[in-house]
Amino acid sequence: MSLGALNTGVGGPLVDFNGDFVGMNFYSKEETPFLPRNKILELLMHFRRTSPCWDTSKKRGSKTERGASKAQMSPESHKSDLEGSSRQEMKNKNQKPTICTICDPELNSGLEDTLLESLPSIRRWPYDWGLVSLDARRDKFRSRGYPLPVLEDNGKRLRYSFEEEFSEDIWNKLSERAASNMSRVVVALASFSGEARLFACTGVFIDSNGFTTRVLTSGSLVRSNDDESKVADNLKIEVHLPDKRHVTGILQHYDLHYNVAVIIIEKLRCTRTAIINNKVETGTHSPVLAIGRVYESGKLMAASGIVINKESKLDCKDLRISTCQITKAGIGGPLIDSDGNFIGMNFYGLEETPYMPRDTIVKLLGNFDAKGTADFTKVPAPNRWPVPKPYWCYPVWHERKEGTDLLEFLEREFRYD
Repeated sequence: MSLGALNTGVGGPLVDFNGDFVGMNFYSKEETPFLPRNKILELLMHFRRTSPCWDTSKKRGSKTERGASKAQMSPESHKSDLEGSSRQEMKNKNQKPTICTICDPELNSGLEDTLLESLPSIRRWPYDWGLVSLDARRDKFRSRGYPLPVLEDNGKRLRYSFEEEFSEDIWNKLSERAASNMSRVVVALASFSGEARLFACTGVFIDSNGFTTRVLTSGSLVRSNDDESKVADNLKIEVHLPDKRHVTGILQHYDLHYNVAVIIIEKLRCTRTAIINNKVETGTHSPVLAIGRVYESGKLMAASGIVINKESKLDCKDLRISTCQITKAGIGGPLIDSDGNFIGMNFYGLEETPYMPRDTIVKLLGNFDAKGTADFTKVPAPNRWPVPKPYWCYPVWHERKEGTDLLEFLEREFRYD
């Protein structure tokens, strides 16, 4: 690092422009060396397993002591902590994500005050590190529709973000034909009210007449956060195309009862569309793939699974279920078979993935073309389509609340084997 550091700065933190910890500074006359964060974590874990120089009574890290330490921990603490972390950091891909409940403000009233009162030694966010203005740090999250953190906990992670990737992404394992077809028809979309982002998800090209192209996606993209029976006010839609361009989308049709929307892109002629009119037989245990695209990065993702004979927990009785594990970024994306045939459109579930079958979607599109947008207000018992809201998870709060060993948590979170 080229920044000069005085002797008084030795041992101080090196942070990025968001205030996140990068490493610890040392001293040199011309440049400032620093110990990276991952090496510090390795050393901390080593110290934990090594007896202190003054302790001659027992060896720390022995099987007896470590076993006793693990016995005091909540068995689900680390699993819940891992969900919502960067999926690329998760090495144990077979671990089934679980739900963190103690950091969810919707389940814990007055959580912000509780955190501040219970953890007075942790700086309140945003702490002024003098590198980036506090307004800029706040705007980074507000512009994306995310809540602001409460604590300057270096291990904090945003749960249920729109940028979270599939935990078992197998895009690179798709057949050349399926990958080629999907890469040209799957897009990412984001909706905005003013400058604030409301939602982000996946969509798929369904037709093009040479002057406009239509995209099938989830109705959650356009639904108001304040009143789920209405479309958001001052709605703006942006589409991240396969060629990386961002273009404006216009809401053409929607049915909030079935949570389906059609977006048109003017002056765009796509080279390929999903073939949704071809009927493909899909029975129980049929292998399927859920496809998604992240809005900000444009990254394509795929998750594998099978169709199962299980009733959806959502209200809509037309839905079927697959075992594909997706994130919020994959909502509205296509469910396909191994040959790339369109099976349905994915929604979100905490355990499995509900999807709208192709037959139902074809009927809805036919109704749109014949009658226009459905009137949601005339549905006597409209379906609800809940999507988990993003919130911040703090490892230090798990350590305090559940007795979780923080170093054990960090060991699981950052593996380098």
